[in-house]
Amino acid sequence: MEKIIKKIFTLCFLLTFIIFGIITLLDAYKKDTIINIMYNSDEIFIDNMTPNTKRILLFPRYCWNKLLNKRFYFDDSTYITKDKNIIKGSHNEENLEFSINNIKKINDYAKKNKINFLYVILPGKPLYDEELTNKNISCYRNKNADNFIKELKNNSIPYIDLRDSFRKSKENPYDWFYKTDHHWNSDAGLEAARLITNELNNKYKLKLNSENLKPSKFERKVYQNYWVGENGNKIYGSELEKEDFIVNIPSYRNHISVNNETTNIKEEGDFSVLLNEKRLKEYDVFKEGSLYYYYLSYNEYIVDIKNHNNKNGNILYIKDSYSTVVIPFLALSASHITSWDIRSGSNLYSYLNSHKKYDTIIVAYTISSIPKDSMNDFK
Repeated sequence: MEKIIKKIFTLCFLLTFIIFGIITLLDAYKKDTIINIMYNSDEIFIDNMTPNTKRILLFPRYCWNKLLNKRFYFDDSTYITKDKNIIKGSHNEENLEFSINNIKKINDYAKKNKINFLYVILPGKPLYDEELTNKNISCYRNKNADNFIKELKNNSIPYIDLRDSFRKSKENPYDWFYKTDHHWNSDAGLEAARLITNELNNKYKLKLNSENLKPSKFERKVYQNYWVGENGNKIYGSELEKEDFIVNIPSYRNHISVNNETTNIKEEGDFSVLLNEKRLKEYDVFKEGSLYYYYLSYNEYIVDIKNHNNKNGNILYIKDSYSTVVIPFLALSASHITSWDIRSGSNLYSYLNSHKKYDTIIVAYTISSIPKDSMNDFK
C-alpha cells in the first residue's frame, strides 16, 4: 500500500511540476529571462520566478523532500543538518597566490603611507571542514583559510582570525549564524566589531571606544518566525521553516551621519540612519533581496559613516557581505569609517589617493571570499 501511495504521489508531483514549469517558462519569457533559465542552474531558475509562481511551483517539491527527508542538494554542495542548518561545501583546494600578492600590495601601501593594516579572517559555514568531509562532501573552505594564514605569517602581514573565538564562545557556535542564510546574525556582527576594536586598540593603540560595544548597552529584539534567508529561498523545496530575525540597537544616545556614495544619499541622525526599517516592516519571504541587509541598506558598495561622538579612528574597511552587520557596530567605536566593497567597481588605490587620509585599513573577508580572484583584484 505504501508503494502505491508513493507512486501516485510521484506521478502527481511530476504532472504538477510539468504544468507549472510551463507556466514559469511563459512567465520568464515575458521578462526575457528564458535563456538564463534554460542554460543556468536550478538556483538561477528559482531566482527568476515571480513570488506567487515560486510558492505554487515549489510546494510539491517541499512535500516530496519532506517525505524523503532529503538533506543533501547537489547544486553548490548544499547540506541541511538535523537541526535544519544550511551549510555549503567547496570543491577545490585553491591556489592563493593571486590573493596573497594583492594583500601584500595593500600592506606595502599602508606601510609606505604610515597607515595601520589588519587582515581579518571571518568564520563562515561550515565552521570546520570535517563537518562536510565526514559526509563525503568536498569542503576546503577552512583549509584554504589556514593556508592563507601561513602566507600572511610568511610575509609578516598583521591579521586576526575570528574563527576560534566564534567556535568557542557558544555551546552551539552556529547560533552566530542564521539557519537558512549563510550570513551572521547581528549578535555575531556586534561580537566581531568588539573583537576587531580590541585588536586595533591593543596592536595600534587607536583608543577606539570599546565601551560602546558592550552587549549590555544594546536593546536586543527578536522577531520570531519572521523570515527565510537567501539559501532557504533558493532551496525552499526542503524541510525548512521560518526562523527568528535578530536586531541589536544601541540604548545610549548617538549622533551619526552617513553618505551613501553608491546612491549619493546623505542622512544624519542616530543609529537608525544605518538601518532599513522599511525593509523590516515590508518583509516577504519570497521578496527579492535578503532581510539580512536590514543593516547597512542592501549591502551598498561604498558608504561613508561619521560618528560625531567619537574622536579616534579613521578607518577604511574593505568588505564582503558578511561585514554588513559588522560595520554599523564598528562605527559606534570609531570616529569615521568607510565601508568599501570591491564590487563597487572602484579602483582601490585611486580611491585611497583621492579621499581623506585613513589611519587604518582593514580587509575583512569570510573564508569563502579569501581565494576568489574577483574579490581580491584591487587594481
